[in-house]
Amino acid sequence: MKRLLTLALLLLVVGSAQGQVGFGSTTPIICPGMNSIRWAPIPSSLQNLTISTSVVKLTVPQKAWAAAVSVENNAIRFTSDGTDPAPAGAGTLVTGVATLTVCTGSLATFKMIRDAADTKVSVQYYGNP
Repeated sequence: MKRLLTLALLLLVVGSAQGQVGFGSTTPIICPGMNSIRWAPIPSSLQNLTISTSVVKLTVPQKAWAAAVSVENNAIRFTSDGTDPAPAGAGTLVTGVATLTVCTGSLATFKMIRDAADTKVSVQYYGNP
C-alpha cells in the first residue's frame, strides 16, 4: 500500500510539472492560470534583436500566447505595463544572461531598452497547436 501511494504521488508531481513546456525547446513556458495549455513554438517566429538606446516592443505573431525572451549578454530594463523603460532608471533590471517568460496579457505592452551597453536578445513565441 505504501509503494502504491508513493507511486501515485510521484505520478502526480511529474504530471503537474509537465504543464506548459514548449515542445522542441528547452525553455519552459509557464503562465499563471493556463496550466492545461500545451505550448509549442510558433514556426518562423524566432526574432533576434539588438537592444540599444531606443525602446523596443515585441512584434507578436498571430496566435502567440507567450514568449521566451532571452537576454544574451548585457543588461536590459523592461516594463510590461506599456510605459517606457529608461536606461539606469525606470523598469525592471535584468543583468547578464537570463530568459524571461512574457505571457498573453503582457505581450502587446512589453518594452525593453539597454541599461548601459547594447545587447542581443532572442525571442521565441509559443502558441497552442
